[in-house]
Amino acid sequence: MLDLSIIVPIYNVEKYIGKCIRSLLIQNIDYSRYEIILINDGSSDSSGRICNDFVQEYGNIHLITQKNKGLSAARNKGIDVAQGKYIWFVDSDDFIEPNVLNLLLKKIIKDDLDMLRFNYQNVNEEYRVVPQKKKAKKFVNYTDAIVDGTTFLAHRLGYACYACQFLIKTNILKREENKFKVGIYFEDVEWLPRLLITLKKVTSIDTVVYNYLHRTGSITKTTDISNKKKLIMDRLVVIDSILGINDSSENECVQKWSKSMVSHITLSLLNLLSRDLNHEKKEILLLVKNREIWPLSYYQKSLKQKIWITFFNISPAFYVLLRR
Repeated sequence: MLDLSIIVPIYNVEKYIGKCIRSLLIQNIDYSRYEIILINDGSSDSSGRICNDFVQEYGNIHLITQKNKGLSAARNKGIDVAQGKYIWFVDSDDFIEPNVLNLLLKKIIKDDLDMLRFNYQNVNEEYRVVPQKKKAKKFVNYTDAIVDGTTFLAHRLGYACYACQFLIKTNILKREENKFKVGIYFEDVEWLPRLLITLKKVTSIDTVVYNYLHRTGSITKTTDISNKKKLIMDRLVVIDSILGINDSSENECVQKWSKSMVSHITLSLLNLLSRDLNHEKKEILLLVKNREIWPLSYYQKSLKQKIWITFFNISPAFYVLLRR
């Protein structure tokens, strides 16, 4: 059995995919120990041809081509065919540091972990590191003690729900209930908390392994009104999933985290609503109100965020008006 399957969903990333794949090959373990599964999700540019060139040269790279179904479906397809003991999801416009696979595999195998988290850094399109704002990681804890997933969620995750930061046991992900929800944006935020609360052995290493590329053209930076509405509606789907975790857990710390995450997502949803979608404002505010999330939680929030939450708790419509 292979040690690792690296799953890379691909959609129109001809500018970036070569660097991504090369980074997966510049590693300190033999190619016989891991596979790279490229899922070409209906690309219309030359991404597929570039991938095929790598497949012809490297025996541990496999290419699957399918009609466009979205990131979640592509990842799920990769899970279905994965042969490694562990899985890592790498986005096709990002890249990893050289010679890190041995470190990650030694740790996760030695401690027989269900999941291992590692650190990341942001880079721009010139591949220069973008300094991380301290508040962005304020509630993320990279302590290396091994804990169950519920404890990890409640005390160490913060808001950093990025699938690319984790190695996960493949047999856990093969279960249908642990796969990604298809057809939504923010699939990581919906998936990771739901998965974590089922795990028994999780820990972190505070080593920068992953490079997350901030680029123009990202869907979250879209100017298209229909896409912006979908971004809002999908946030509501994620809120519902996290509310489900809150309702099903008797752990007070998990409940605090869940309410705080709902607060975090709700503010981002209304910030987007305040900039656009004026005609849909009443409809969307009603959908927010119907979820009965009052009052929004102040837990793990900065002073500035607490002030904005206070305005929301007075009135969501008032909050949107102020943000406009």
